[in-house]
Amino acid sequence: MADLARHRVVEADVATFEAWGPAGRTFDAVVAGQAWHWIDPAAGTAKVALALRPGGQLAVLWNVFRLPVTVAEACAAVYRRVMPDAPVNLPALTQEAKVMDAYQALVTKTADAIQGAGGFSTPQQ
Repeated sequence: MADLARHRVVEADVATFEAWGPAGRTFDAVVAGQAWHWIDPAAGTAKVALALRPGGQLAVLWNVFRLPVTVAEACAAVYRRVMPDAPVNLPALTQEAKVMDAYQALVTKTADAIQGAGGFSTPQQ
C-alpha cells in the first residue's frame, strides 16, 4: 500500500503504530479502518492526541461480521474440527445479537480509552 501511495506521490510511512512517530507533523485526521483493535487503546489514543491538530478527528471504524446462519454454522463446525482451541466465540457466529454484543464491547473499550486520554470530545457511535 505504501508503494502504491508513493507511486501516486503521496508520502507514506511504514511502521507499527506503536513505533511510528509524527516527526513534528500534525494531521487533520487519523483514520483506522478495521485495525484499531490491534493497537493498545490507551497508548494509541495518546499518540493520536499528540499527532492531531487542534480540532482534528480520530475515526475508528469497524464493520460488523454477520454471516447467514447456514454459513455461520458451517464455519463453526470447521473451527471446532480444525482449531478447537481458537478464541472464536462459536455460538456468537450464528446469533446476530451476540455478534453485536462482541463488537459493542470493543467499541466501549475504545471509547473508554479515548475518554481516558483527555483532549478529545465525547466519542460518538
